[in-house]
Amino acid sequence: MRISLATGIIIALIVTFVLLNTQISDKNLKTFRAVTDKNLYAYQIEELDTDSENLILKGWFFELMKARNEENEMDKGKKIGIVLYNLGSGKEIDKEDSETVYSGLFMNLQYTTRNDVNEYFKCEYDYSKCGFIATISLNSVDLQNGFYQIIFKPEKEGATGLAIDSTLYIDKGKLSYIDPRKAIEIDATGTELEEVVKKGICVASNSEKHICVYQYGWTLYWIADEGYNFEEDGSTVIQYQIDTTQFDRLPENRRNNGYYWADNWATFERHEKTYGKYRVLSMDIPLDYSVTRITTGYIAEGRWIWKSYIRPIYNFNK
Repeated sequence: MRISLATGIIIALIVTFVLLNTQISDKNLKTFRAVTDKNLYAYQIEELDTDSENLILKGWFFELMKARNEENEMDKGKKIGIVLYNLGSGKEIDKEDSETVYSGLFMNLQYTTRNDVNEYFKCEYDYSKCGFIATISLNSVDLQNGFYQIIFKPEKEGATGLAIDSTLYIDKGKLSYIDPRKAIEIDATGTELEEVVKKGICVASNSEKHICVYQYGWTLYWIADEGYNFEEDGSTVIQYQIDTTQFDRLPENRRNNGYYWADNWATFERHEKTYGKYRVLSMDIPLDYSVTRITTGYIAEGRWIWKSYIRPIYNFNK
């Protein structure tokens, strides 16, 4: 009886230990501390779909080995995590507070090889092992009314691990590349701008400054409504700073001066077109080198009046 009792106690302790560790592991997978999405990563969600049981996200994510030709220190080879944070909970993520621990819905990941992604960003580093298929049970999410922000955890586990709050959202079952609450409703009916708005994708929006940016094909459109604050002398500059993995393909004058990013700014008034109440500036996304992230906005008297970061919508199948 003593042996049986001892055996039972040992088994109970083992079961308790396993259960506790499972609970801790589950907690670590779904918790995170948020930081601003800095220029250390490249990523995209390409597809949102469902089957009879799951919500499915397909895309890719990798950490840049270099940004603006400076080495990034990172622990290579770790698996990433993806968490859906429920913004309907009423608790917003404070990007300035990297100490608060948040909890979301952890997605199961299957990793894939993406040679097409690596070919576009081709450089001295191999980024091909960046693809993923993320799934979560439909019973865990509300696709009818739910509002979720997609959170990337470069380090899959660890409640204290930092995560980036991307500009990717799921709003009532639809994928959005901006916070839909900050979207500007564009009424371009009957103008040439209508096709851009209907078929393009909004990749940046600042409702307070009355400007948004759409991508249609491989062209960006800065759309300003009547409330945008243009300079009276016609000198309103739009910043268009472009980061790349292919520094050797940048113009020679940039490289010679130690600028390992492109600066394709333009004066709005010199190149704009008018469509009804909207003033529109368009610029192509470069084809000569890869694009990891775009910084756009307006600088006056040495400070940013407004600024947005854009990650282009890539289509590697065309």
